[in-house]
Amino acid sequence: MQKKNIKDLLGSLIEVDFRKCGGTPVISGTRIPIAMVVKLLKMGWDPKDILSEFDIPKEKLKKIIKNFDILNRFSEALSLIEIDKRKLRGMPVVRGTRVPAYYVYSLLKNGWSINELMDEFPTLRKCDIEALLKYRDVLEPFLERIYKKLTEKLHGDIGRVI
Repeated sequence: MQKKNIKDLLGSLIEVDFRKCGGTPVISGTRIPIAMVVKLLKMGWDPKDILSEFDIPKEKLKKIIKNFDILNRFSEALSLIEIDKRKLRGMPVVRGTRVPAYYVYSLLKNGWSINELMDEFPTLRKCDIEALLKYRDVLEPFLERIYKKLTEKLHGDIGRVI
């Protein structure tokens, strides 16, 4: 059986809800940050100890262990962004900026260079963009899903625009 990619795990294993941990990605149906469980496994915690210490469904922990490599990359990538509903209505931004991380990927797809991005967004550093590119495989699908959900909600709150 082929390992899942991050897109397959969004919703079924990972959720973002501003009422739970302020928008930090958590294990679906819990308030437990996915990055914390991945870090515990990385530190050598026995899965039995994690189950006894935290209220995580056994099948979800099995799924985390099965997809550890991709979830570890995802957890590392989370350090590059901030999710705060007081910043751009919760749109994930590049840490330390107000630049939506999804826009960086979108503009790069549309042919922008790293230098053009830095000229347009002076708070972006080359190392930020390079780090986003390093984790593109796990971060871009996550950001795309949040971007779509937040813009749908925003348009729903505003009502018909055109």
